Amino acid sequence: MDNKVAAIRVLVADDSTTVRHIFRDFASLWSAGVEVVESECGETCLKYLTEERFDIAFLDVHMPGMTGLEALFHARHQGNQTFVVLMTGRPKNEMIDLARRLEAYDLLVKPFAPDALAVIFKTYERLVQPVRALLVDDSATVRRVITRIIEQSIFRIGVDEAVDGNAAVEACGKGRFDIVFLDVNMPGLDGPATLARLRSHNPDIRVVINSSEAEEAVRPRFGNQRVDMFLKKPFYPKDVDRAIRWVFDLPAPYRSEQAA
Repeated sequence: MDNKVAAIRVLVADDSTTVRHIFRDFASLWSAGVEVVESECGETCLKYLTEERFDIAFLDVHMPGMTGLEALFHARHQGNQTFVVLMTGRPKNEMIDLARRLEAYDLLVKPFAPDALAVIFKTYERLVQPVRALLVDDSATVRRVITRIIEQSIFRIGVDEAVDGNAAVEACGKGRFDIVFLDVNMPGLDGPATLARLRSHNPDIRVVINSSEAEEAVRPRFGNQRVDMFLKKPFYPKDVDRAIRWVFDLPAPYRSEQAA
């Protein structure tokens, strides 16, 4: 049986041969394998996006003729959901706002080093791997709402549910979870007691606590226990995305904003 992992297929749309060369060099070194398809203009970029499948697309904002933003707008309008990163040497607040509305994951500011590409590829590889989450909350209604929110994350998260702390401990004893979303206020084993039990079996388990109370009121109840992240109810898919990036040590997008 052939277990070879398919190469990451990447579209690089930029009229600069220097930038395209950076991607060719990077592709030759990335361990998972990268196939690079190049485009020098927005029109060809849009044709590629609408006719072929790519895992990641890097689009230069400023290209002759159709810009990268225009190509992305038309592609999204046609239903294309490719993981897109925009590139520019002249970031503007308006551009960043439009990039977010067009669901571009990030904006790379030129000139950028290969390390910046490594961050993007690391994020993408985590993005396509299944994430197994355990949601612990004593309210069936809350579990139903939060499950829907988690499933709207850009990450591929499968959610199991536990009705209380004891059920959470039992579930974690039977299987492995990448992350636990843990309610603070529960009858019987509350959040802090549940976390202590979970960590006694698995010290490295990643736990995001959530509560309708403010973080400063909740944190002291956990004493010296490590809490990976706190989410205040109600929270939204973008907050789940932020939590996943945090626990897996993935830098947040648009972290290099230096817009005018």
